[in-house]
Amino acid sequence: MSTTPASEYERILLTTREQLLHDLNQAEAEEEEPPLLSGGSAIRWADGAEAASDVQEQESDFAQMDRLSRRLELVDEALLLLRDDPAGFGSCRRCGGEIAEKRLRLVPWSRLCAECARGEAGEAEGA
Repeated sequence: MSTTPASEYERILLTTREQLLHDLNQAEAEEEEPPLLSGGSAIRWADGAEAASDVQEQESDFAQMDRLSRRLELVDEALLLLRDDPAGFGSCRRCGGEIAEKRLRLVPWSRLCAECARGEAGEAEGA
């Protein structure tokens, strides 16, 4: 593992987790509110274009919530790994090599070294 103490990674991960939960709660709350006119009454769509635009916005919001949820899962997994297997925390799950400290400080939930992450991204693009 890197020279950065496990407690520092835990602090970064917990701070990230708190922010993700806040962002998810905010996104969910916004999704539950019906769109309102300036007078406070619910919007009634005048035409199909406005309705389609709203659907597109909802799809974008759902995609954002999905990304936040996935990131939260990764952060939780990293916290569990840090607690249960501190020696394995900085190890790449693909090649077994060490994940660079600089990468862990930026993305402490990462389970891949930079080289394996590039390879995985390339495989996904080629699929």
